[in-house]
Amino acid sequence: MEGQKFWQVKDVRVASVRQGKRFAERWCAARLYPGVPLREAVARLTDNTPIEPAALLPGLPPTREQLQQAQRLDEAAAAASARVMAALQPIRPPAETKPRLTDPAKARLREAKVGSKRR
Repeated sequence: MEGQKFWQVKDVRVASVRQGKRFAERWCAARLYPGVPLREAVARLTDNTPIEPAALLPGLPPTREQLQQAQRLDEAAAAASARVMAALQPIRPPAETKPRLTDPAKARLREAKVGSKRR
């Protein structure tokens, strides 16, 4: 078993972000793949091709209970995602309403305006 400290931190001054990324890739690759040449280790670490899922193992077909459980899980996941999507919708501001006048002097003014419009 490898006795390296994987929580070890390395502080290095670099001239640019690009140089820092290259250094970090090499340092991590050397620590994660100790028996592999550095170029191959960096290639493994930075390889971002999608991983193909393994083929299903041969076996018995799923039982009716397993199919029902899978269906219930799908329905629950759909309901949960609908709730999340609804929660992520932007909040609509309330409809604008005119502020009510509570000051008695303003109420008299309003009555005076309404009275003058009726004439």
